[in-house]
Amino acid sequence: MKTKIKKTFSISILVISLMIAFFTSVLNANEMYRGDDFRKKISVENFGPPAGWDKSYAPGTMIADSIRKTLQKKGYFVIPDFQLSDAELNPMSMQEDLKMGHTAMDDSSMPKAVATNMGTMNGEMGAPSVPDGMSNDKIESLKKNLANMNSRRMETTEKRLRKRIINPAQILIRGSVWTFSPSSKVMPLSDEINDSGMVPVETSRIKFDIELLDTMTGSVLWRGDILSQVRGGEKRFDSKMLKEWPYNNKDFELTSLGSSFNTAVADAVEKIENRLKQIPLEGQVIAIDENNKIAWINLGKDSNVTVREVFNVYSVKFDWKDPDSHVSLGDEFILQGAVKILDPQAGISRAKILAGDMIKPGYVARLRVVER
Repeated sequence: MKTKIKKTFSISILVISLMIAFFTSVLNANEMYRGDDFRKKISVENFGPPAGWDKSYAPGTMIADSIRKTLQKKGYFVIPDFQLSDAELNPMSMQEDLKMGHTAMDDSSMPKAVATNMGTMNGEMGAPSVPDGMSNDKIESLKKNLANMNSRRMETTEKRLRKRIINPAQILIRGSVWTFSPSSKVMPLSDEINDSGMVPVETSRIKFDIELLDTMTGSVLWRGDILSQVRGGEKRFDSKMLKEWPYNNKDFELTSLGSSFNTAVADAVEKIENRLKQIPLEGQVIAIDENNKIAWINLGKDSNVTVREVFNVYSVKFDWKDPDSHVSLGDEFILQGAVKILDPQAGISRAKILAGDMIKPGYVARLRVVER
């Protein structure tokens, strides 16, 4: 009887343990989905070449292209190469797009006369309309205040242009190649070979740096170095193997340089993936309805956004400086509210504003990941 009770008790403990393990795995899987299954928009820029590079092939393009294609094969949302026209790069044409909560000119900081009379602008100099009876001294003071505010607006716009990266992706990957070389060294023949003599052996070395940048703020999210060195190969490297890119010559993969290249790219992709898992999905508020009840963000089904997902909304105060050393302390994200997805479409979603009366287009929308 006692043996039967012990056996039943042991089975019960085993069943309970298995149930706990099962539910733990489910929770962990759900946590993984919450953190990793959202597809962040990524752009890969061609890497810079080594200093003084004069070869017919471009290693920076080769590396960037391979990273881009590898990430695509793994299911990442890699967008095509993106370039702006000269008109789109004009600071004046981009002023409104760069207002991310802390504009260069705020009504609270304006003199009342200027804030009241900025509505109608006349003449080439943009002189404000002047109320009847205002003295000439007041008029001149008004013009100077307006000129100073326009100057501050341009300075802030230029500062943000230098910092923000104009790109539809959330994350930009870029880098520079330092070394891309197969060097031949004369080595003794193997002891297994009876004939005495020397043989040239290639030792290829590839080194490049890589960084991930937040396009909204221009801040560096991660930076690292990649180094790969391979000795020997089934074939000797010949630059003709890389006459056209993407290359179709399998012989390149049999060289020490080809082996080193593949190792370096695989290492870079692994480090990029590890870092991407730690970065929350982010987009932008692109429109608000007139009743301040509905917002639209530039993320949708393409990024695996679904109904009921919640995004916190932030304005950004750029580039705080240490008061003593003047070293940059980074950007401040200021919580302004939250939105809940109602209708996700391909690259856009309509969302209900849950909180925040001051949410504006241009603010950052960051996925609220549930922590367990």
